[in-house]
Amino acid sequence: MKKILIVAGLAMTSLTLAACSKPTTNDSTAQAPSEKLVASSNYINYSAQNVADAQKNGKDVALFFHSKTCGSCAKLDQSISANSKNIPSDLAIFKVDRDENQALAKQYKVDKYHTVRFMDSGENVKGLFSLDDILDERSQPTAQAPAEKLVASSNYMDYSVQNVADAQKNGKDVALFFHSKTCGSCATLDKDISANSKKIPSDLAIFKVDRDENQALAKQNKVGKYHTVSFMRDGQNVSGLFTLEDVVERHTNPPVKPAAAQPTAQAPTEKLVASTVKPYDMYSKQKAADASNDGKKVVLNFKASWCPTCKAATANIQNNISKLPSDVVVLEADYDTYSDLKKLYGVKRQTTFVYLDKNGNHLKTVENIRSMDDLVRNL
Repeated sequence: MKKILIVAGLAMTSLTLAACSKPTTNDSTAQAPSEKLVASSNYINYSAQNVADAQKNGKDVALFFHSKTCGSCAKLDQSISANSKNIPSDLAIFKVDRDENQALAKQYKVDKYHTVRFMDSGENVKGLFSLDDILDERSQPTAQAPAEKLVASSNYMDYSVQNVADAQKNGKDVALFFHSKTCGSCATLDKDISANSKKIPSDLAIFKVDRDENQALAKQNKVGKYHTVSFMRDGQNVSGLFTLEDVVERHTNPPVKPAAAQPTAQAPTEKLVASTVKPYDMYSKQKAADASNDGKKVVLNFKASWCPTCKAATANIQNNISKLPSDVVVLEADYDTYSDLKKLYGVKRQTTFVYLDKNGNHLKTVENIRSMDDLVRNL
């Protein structure tokens, strides 16, 4: 039975501190291991993808939770680094900064540095100071083996490294939903996914990630703000998704990468320029997401084609588009088409404008805006 080891720091007594002072960092320990899993090294820095790769290759995984200020952690790190060639081929050890991965430590109830947790048995073992200690502990059989695997009946759950790895082993696309407890639009998406979780396709697993508690994971996936869904299969981060239907649509229809322009003898190759949202444009989920990704505020103009007041207001806005701040875009949404969008923002009549901040959060809903001056005044 494979064992997954997690190492975190143990509070040292005064006697231990006297006997085990923090060693001087030498050249070999000052250099960070490669972020990629390579055949010649089984001791590297932690990332969810590296763990998944190791497990796909049939390796046991040990997560070494350490702190830069922990002397005993440095001692164990030095022992593993110096003897990394002695790590068995079926074992990979990952170095994890516990201070930057508090959610992961909390998940496995690791509250101190320098602790080895055996995932199969659920045991926390303290006092390992060398690679030999880890290997000896790993070789001991365990009586208990509670499974920490992806629950087959649910494709929407809280994030954990093991659950993500299990999902990927089962061939699923993984979507990481980075949220915050203080984010209103995050709560809207969470509520919709939870209420409709049975509609999640069998080849998709969605994991709820508290961005505040998983800052290292957010940094690794280049997630700069809340209410962002990171699709691991294609490495794309998408903002502005408000329903499970939006997430599934993006999963089903990922963006197609444009083919590189081919040079010709008659003209030099032109660089491909990514399309941008116009200051006044027609609404689509993708344009709303693109505007948010560009750091722009969005104003939704709910206009009905049969409404003369709507036409007059829209004409005034378009004719005075130069007055619109550069960090704002206006997206026109057909009042008779986007019923779900109206319900989401409480729109009950045409000539209603919905204001969203740069993260896609709902700020306010304003009725009876008749001109660009009215629109700007409400920003």
